[in-house]
Amino acid sequence: MPRPGDNFAGCRILARCGTGAFGAVYLVQDAIGHRLALKIFHEGMESPKLQEALQRYTSLPAEATTHLVQIRHFGMEDGRLYYLMEAADNASRDCSSYCPDTLEARLKQQGRLSLQEALAYFHQVLDSLEYLHERHFVHRDVKPANLLFIQGKLKLGDTDLLGDYTRTLSATGSLGYTPPDFFFSQQPKSPSGDLYALGKVLYCCVTGEQPESFPHYPQDLPIDTLCHVAVPLSRICAPKAEQRPVSCAECRQLLPSSLSRSTLW
Repeated sequence: MPRPGDNFAGCRILARCGTGAFGAVYLVQDAIGHRLALKIFHEGMESPKLQEALQRYTSLPAEATTHLVQIRHFGMEDGRLYYLMEAADNASRDCSSYCPDTLEARLKQQGRLSLQEALAYFHQVLDSLEYLHERHFVHRDVKPANLLFIQGKLKLGDTDLLGDYTRTLSATGSLGYTPPDFFFSQQPKSPSGDLYALGKVLYCCVTGEQPESFPHYPQDLPIDTLCHVAVPLSRICAPKAEQRPVSCAECRQLLPSSLSRSTLW
């Protein structure tokens, strides 16, 4: 893997941001001075399915970048599959260093978010998922680390697992955010799995807990937060698929973006 100062895909490596199951992500600078994020996949990851997913993603119309992290280019170099995408804002207070501004980073710093802020993010991601689902895509790895702030706007990133939900897809995703039935079923993966994961994201935002702690709620959680989210999340994150909502529209009915005291249960 390259190091800061090296050149890769026509860009200069500025910093290494992190490493995951599929590859490593770097902050880079292109030939005209733009800062981008570069993902280089681990050796042996250059499968036709992965390249097909990237091709399908980059073929989405320009309007998709309102909701989703834009991929500028993908290709092969030194036997490794890579892609260049929009870089997240810098969450570091030290201008000389770079830390991607993700929802995960904000939760680590703040512990938990206010109900209104958490719901605002929930509905922004819901818009992103609705855009994908309407085009027969499922994301399959919705989690705070894959929700990036770019010019202050929350966008859904990390499209490696993006697939057509009319096909049978392998069990992939992150523990705690993946429905239990997805690990055993060979049926096509439905959009409800993305909604389950988004429900877990909302749970983590309002409680400050890890996704595995659901459905436990901290004793010091404000009562209005508990009243607004407990019942909807019991459905969105239900262990059985038939109990979960099947569309983003159903989620909006369960958790409207504008809440008042008249909506308390």
